[in-house]
Amino acid sequence: MLRQRGVPGFRVTRWRIVRDVARNQAVRTRSEDVYPPTTQIWRVGTGGQAPEGYVPPEGDTHGEYTADEYLSVIQGVGVEGTQIVRRAGRSGMPGWTERMGYPRPDPARFAR
Repeated sequence: MLRQRGVPGFRVTRWRIVRDVARNQAVRTRSEDVYPPTTQIWRVGTGGQAPEGYVPPEGDTHGEYTADEYLSVIQGVGVEGTQIVRRAGRSGMPGWTERMGYPRPDPARFAR
């Protein structure tokens, strides 16, 4: 039984540009976070049948983690309201774990 899905580590880089229209200046800042990989854990039985009344441990109730995206938020002079642009990256679209060769989780495990 797949107990914990493995996820490759990834790096998140955020750029922020704040424009001061009155002074005609822009300040650009960059920040970066690094997330280590998650180990994939398979539970493999080595004994006989489970004892009567055995209840398996609670599993991962998440479907698939999606994280990678390009996000642009624009406000200011000449912009009505807030303009938001989102584009998914490599791990931002459902199905990315299967495309990279990770085992497919059993949907029955997530039904409650």
